[in-house]
Amino acid sequence: MPSQSLRNGRPQTPKFFAFLSLLMVIASLLLALNGCSARNNDNASVVMAKQLPGTLAPLGTPNPSAQRVTVGLYVINVYDISLSSQTYYLTGYMWMRWQGENDPTGSLEFTNTVDEWGLLRKNLYEKPLVLGDGSYYQATRIQGRFFQPFDLTNYPLDKQKLILLIENSANADKVVFLPDTDASGYDQNLMAPGWNITSLQMEPLLHDYGTSFGNPADPGTYSALRFSLDLTRVQNLFVWKLMLPLVIVLFTNWLALTLSPTRIDVRTAMPATALLTTVFLQQASLDAIPQVASLVLMDKIYAVAYYYNEMCLNEVTRRSCAHRRGNQRSCGANQFVHIADPPFGAAAVGGSRRPMPPVVVGNPRKDGVQRARGYRQQDAEQHADLGQAQQGTFFFSPRCSRTRKKCAKMTRVR
Repeated sequence: MPSQSLRNGRPQTPKFFAFLSLLMVIASLLLALNGCSARNNDNASVVMAKQLPGTLAPLGTPNPSAQRVTVGLYVINVYDISLSSQTYYLTGYMWMRWQGENDPTGSLEFTNTVDEWGLLRKNLYEKPLVLGDGSYYQATRIQGRFFQPFDLTNYPLDKQKLILLIENSANADKVVFLPDTDASGYDQNLMAPGWNITSLQMEPLLHDYGTSFGNPADPGTYSALRFSLDLTRVQNLFVWKLMLPLVIVLFTNWLALTLSPTRIDVRTAMPATALLTTVFLQQASLDAIPQVASLVLMDKIYAVAYYYNEMCLNEVTRRSCAHRRGNQRSCGANQFVHIADPPFGAAAVGGSRRPMPPVVVGNPRKDGVQRARGYRQQDAEQHADLGQAQQGTFFFSPRCSRTRKKCAKMTRVR
């Protein structure tokens, strides 16, 4: 007698286990709600900080009472430009010229330096020099590592800026930085591997932090000066190291379309190999830059390459399938035409099409040979009276799915 727990041949879940599962679900929900309420109670004492609208805008008309300091820069060397860490090293000379007893060199700050302890600042003179017009002059040799976020949208045809941003710790009502456009520049032998240096730009700015830093007397505005060294990437990297291998792979991929459809394995392997090679080339081309969320120019180029690889593979597969379907039909006698029968397929005498001789369905190759021989015998009988019997004068029809060489070999009379 079957057990009562079986109904319609299937075991039924006991009520006890169903009730236990329901209790476990309810307990899990209660624990989750308790955890959420506990976290909410903890966050009740947290006060969100206000986001302050700090701006770095071009300097307008400076305060007439502010001390005006003319600042210049001469770049000697730029090296170790790292796109991954977004830093670079710079060596050069910076000088200041001002009026008055207040020395602004002591309140000079480099706002985008990475390692404050590694920044070298060495004054060339123990005391500021007094020039002929009564102004003071001091020059400083600087060397350090600076932070620069790079825009990689157009990589590897991108243009970058190496920015050196200085600022005075005294507010803009007291000290204002102005660029020395006549004497600033860079060395003619300055080279950055992989880059072309085009120009050095200077721009006076007003940095408004939007806060008083807890001091009501502090307006929160400071004078800043931005030096920008413009760089363009060398085109040889893009042409010879990135694009040339990709073009070769695509060209080799397209050669698969010129091969005979009978070489299915080779025609299919070439696009597949090209697709894998394209993936590896993309990974190698992007090793020089950090991972970014958006697509760069090189990603878009490889997206087009993937498209053409896929289209070539689809075309090869389509033609191979079409050839396979055509190859399943035998090269029978209906695919061969006798030359002596104008118009190609009709008998010369009587104008009726030759009847198909009976063959045994089996091997397509053997069937084709038997049908071809049968047609040859019929033609010989039809043209015996006219003396136009032809033997072995069959030619390849476009409908035949086999090659001319194979079909001719099949119909050869020995």
